[in-house]
Amino acid sequence: METGSGRLGGGADRISSLPDDLLHGILLGLGCTKAAARTSVLSRRWRGVWARLPEFYLWGLRPVFPASCVTIVDRALAACASPTLRRLVIRVGDVNLPLKGVTAAHAAPWLRFASGCVAGELFLWLPMDILPTWRQEQDLDLPVCAATRSIQIRLRRNFRLRPPLSGGGAFAALTCLGIYDGVMDGVELGTLVSSSLCPCLEDLSLTVRLASNFDVCICSDSLKRLSFRVENTRSLVVAAPVLLEICVSKTREAHIAAPKLADVELIDDMDHCEIDEAGCHLQRLVVNLRFPLAGILQRFDTIKELIIDRLVIQSGTEGYNTFLKDLRRLDCESLVTQSMWTCHGFAPIMLRLLRICNGLRKFVVALSGREGSFGCASDCPCTWPESCRNDNFVLDSLEEIEINGFTGKDHQLECLNLLLGCNAPLLKKVVFRLSCIDFLECTDIIREKIRGKLPLDIELSACLKHRKPFGILDELDLYT
Repeated sequence: METGSGRLGGGADRISSLPDDLLHGILLGLGCTKAAARTSVLSRRWRGVWARLPEFYLWGLRPVFPASCVTIVDRALAACASPTLRRLVIRVGDVNLPLKGVTAAHAAPWLRFASGCVAGELFLWLPMDILPTWRQEQDLDLPVCAATRSIQIRLRRNFRLRPPLSGGGAFAALTCLGIYDGVMDGVELGTLVSSSLCPCLEDLSLTVRLASNFDVCICSDSLKRLSFRVENTRSLVVAAPVLLEICVSKTREAHIAAPKLADVELIDDMDHCEIDEAGCHLQRLVVNLRFPLAGILQRFDTIKELIIDRLVIQSGTEGYNTFLKDLRRLDCESLVTQSMWTCHGFAPIMLRLLRICNGLRKFVVALSGREGSFGCASDCPCTWPESCRNDNFVLDSLEEIEINGFTGKDHQLECLNLLLGCNAPLLKKVVFRLSCIDFLECTDIIREKIRGKLPLDIELSACLKHRKPFGILDELDLYT
C-alpha cells in the first residue's frame, strides 16, 4: 500500500487511487464497520474512508478490557461522517460492563443518532436477559425517526419503551416496525402504531409485554401485515381497512375489522375472536380447534389452506359427539393437521376431517405416536367399526398426501392403510417426511408394506423433515 513514496515493493498502489464509492463497496464487503475502521492504518488515503460509509455494521464485537461494546459503538457513531445512513446495525452484549450491563442510558443516544441520520433501516439488538443484579424497570425513549423506513428493536426485558410525545412529529417514511421483548403501556403501544404517528406503516411485528393487563387498539389505514404476540393483553381491537395478514396470540379476545383479510393465524386458545367486515373466503387459516368449536371456523365458507395447529376433543362420548356435530362442510384445497390432543381414536378423527373438505387437493397429516383410543369409553362412537369406514365417501379432488411422524409402528400402518385405501381417483403423489434417526428403517418398511398398496403410477417419495422431497424411495427401488 501507499508509503511516503507512494510505493510498496516497487509497485503502484492502484486500490488507493480508486474513487470513494468504489472503496466504500470494498469496505462494505467486510460486513463489519470495526474491521473497516482498521484500514485507516494503511495510508493517509484510507483514513476516514470508513467513517463515510453509507452503512454501519456494529455487531460481532469482541471488546478487550477496559473497552466494551458500548464504548466501541459510541466511538464509531461519534466518528461517522456520512450525513445519512441507509442502514445502521447495532448488536451489543454486556462484556466488560459494570453489574448493570447495557442500560437504557447507553441505548438512548444511539436511538437519537438514528433519528437524525438513518434514512433506511435501523436494527438495534440489545441483550435480552435481565441481569440478576439489576431488575429495576428502565424507560427508553423512542425518538421520531422521520426518514427511517424500517425499525427492528430488541429490548432488554426490563426496558420500557416510550413513544414520542404528541405533537413531536411522525415516522413519516416508516413502513416496517418490529419491537421484541421489553415492556410497553397498552395505550402508548396503540398510539405509536396508529396512522397519526406512522402513516405509511405496512408491516408490524410486536412481541412485548404490557406493564399491566390492558386493552390494545390498533387503528391503521396503511397496515397490511400484523404479528401480535403481546403478553397481558385483555382485548385486541384492530381496525385496518387494507390488512391482508394477521397473526394473534397471548390475548384473551380479539375483534378484527379488516375487509381485505386473507391470511389468519390464531396461535393460542381465546375466549372470543370476532372477524368483522371480511368476506367468507380466506387464503389461509392457522387455528387451534377446541370443541365445542368457536365460531372462527364456521365464519368462513372457503378456506384455501386450513392448518389445524392443535385439535382438542374432550374425552367421553359427549366430547366426541360434540366434535361430530360442530364440524360442517367447507371448501378447502389444502388441509394440514399438526397435532391432536385427545384420547379418542386417531383414524376416525382423520377420516371425519377428510369428509368435511370439499375440493380437497392436498392433505398433510402428522401421525400419532400412541396406539388406539387410549382411555376412551367402549361405547364412544370413535370405537365403532363404522367410524373407520373409508368406502362411503370419495376424495374426488385429492392429488397429494404428505405424511409426518411416521415411525413404522403397527397402529400407524393400520391408519395409513385406511388413508391410502380411500377412493381418491386423482391421487398422484405420496410424500413421507421422516426423522434422520428413523430414515433408513422407515424406508425399508415403506418399501415392504406400503409400496405394494399403491398403483405404480402414483409417485412415492421421502425426505428428511423440513427439506424438499428428493425421491429417495425411487433410489431404494421401492417400485420393485
